[in-house]
Amino acid sequence: MPTHLITSWAGSRRRRPPHTRRDGRRPRVWPFAALVLIVLAAVAPPATAAQQPVFAYVADFASDQVSVIDTATNTVTATVPVGNGPGFLQLSPDGSRLYVINALSFDVSVIDTRTNTEIARVAVGLQPVYSAITADGSRLYVLNSGSDNVSVIDTATRAVIATISVGGTDPFYPALNRTSLYTTNTFSDNVSVIDTRTNTVIATPSTGAGSGPQFSALSPDGTRLYVTNVFSGTISVIDTRTNTVIATVPLGGSGAYYPVVSRNGTRLYVPDFFSNSVAVIDTATYAVIATIPVGDGPEFAALSRNGTRLYVANMFSGTISVIDTATNAVIATIPVGDSPFVPVLGPDGTRLYVTNELSNNVSVIDTTTNTVIATIGVGEVPQWIALPAGTAGLAAASGQPSVPSAQGRPTTQQSQHSDQHTQVRHQTESLDPVTTTSEQHQSDNSYAHHTNIQSAPTIIGMGGWTAKERPRKRRSRPSGRPAAGLARPMASHRPAGGRSRATRH
Repeated sequence: MPTHLITSWAGSRRRRPPHTRRDGRRPRVWPFAALVLIVLAAVAPPATAAQQPVFAYVADFASDQVSVIDTATNTVTATVPVGNGPGFLQLSPDGSRLYVINALSFDVSVIDTRTNTEIARVAVGLQPVYSAITADGSRLYVLNSGSDNVSVIDTATRAVIATISVGGTDPFYPALNRTSLYTTNTFSDNVSVIDTRTNTVIATPSTGAGSGPQFSALSPDGTRLYVTNVFSGTISVIDTRTNTVIATVPLGGSGAYYPVVSRNGTRLYVPDFFSNSVAVIDTATYAVIATIPVGDGPEFAALSRNGTRLYVANMFSGTISVIDTATNAVIATIPVGDSPFVPVLGPDGTRLYVTNELSNNVSVIDTTTNTVIATIGVGEVPQWIALPAGTAGLAAASGQPSVPSAQGRPTTQQSQHSDQHTQVRHQTESLDPVTTTSEQHQSDNSYAHHTNIQSAPTIIGMGGWTAKERPRKRRSRPSGRPAAGLARPMASHRPAGGRSRATRH
């Protein structure tokens, strides 16, 4: 500070300005300020911690690859070659591994999600369809519909350590809790209950002659298993404590598809493929309390984290029906691509991702406005999609949709839950479910299965039918590759004089 100003202050006995020394100069405080900044920088979270990229994985059935989508930019950042006919996708609980069920090469591809490379391929049984993973990620159970068994894979060694004969025909879809694996056996009309501690079948409750059990969902407390019977158009309710069928709920038609349980377990939502509707069942009385008209050919559905919205994919209409679960009414119908397959909610629930099989793309929907904000081109015949903490139409995927993962938390979507792993580029929760990732299976006694599906963690494949046998009301699959997609066994395929087993690939 200039000397003449200091002199004038002294001569007039004026007080020194605050924060100055006797010589009029301000004290040197920068070392202390710097120390404060250093401390704050040390305790503050990294700027990038909240910006970890989230990736969606899409199984391109006819391209024999997995497309990797950066959800921040809605662009494909990588494609990973896998086996033949990739279908169901299963994310590990920590998101570091993606297991791809290759239906036509009878094996499972293991992808390192940090490098987007296939690090192993594990041979399993004939025509594998769906899988379920334990909460700790140590075991992967793969259902082989063509050989009527389950392959148990040790994920550490990436080797099959057991092969379990289910004692039924055409095992299709799994549900997994802490001690038991439940497989629906479509053509023997029963469910196999496998003790996962001994890898043995301990019960095979019947769902009724000619029923055709396909999908299933565990109640939040794990005491009930709801099984959809595609041929008889009914729901079998199994008490998991006694492994017996305690109720059969008629839906009034055939085509019962993927069941979704509400977060509190009081409602069961079941798309009916042939009646173009969704049945709402009161799980206390086992009565259908509402039938909601939707689009043409509803199959898979995903439930929002707060349980207020149900998103239903209508295959033949090319739309997503948005249902208000408080009023059981459709509040929006969203046009998407050709033959929408499975819907999966993203980790924060603001985005819904839908694979469109015949237009070879993925629709991204803003769930706040119910509009499509992006359409992402992928490979041929995209089917399953998996996101960390995503809620798949399958409560079986890595949590609930996509899908089934044995995780004792509330799903993801598979949440509806979230488990962050800082060394990978994901945030995983224990869907939906299917984590994966299902939102429905949220208790210590049950596991979400979807991402899948949410979502997971996620999130379908198909069951032993050739593509040409798949019911199509108006559309046919693209030419150029035989059996471009595995069909789902549907009621229309049932032979007039009885049933025969599906043609194997």
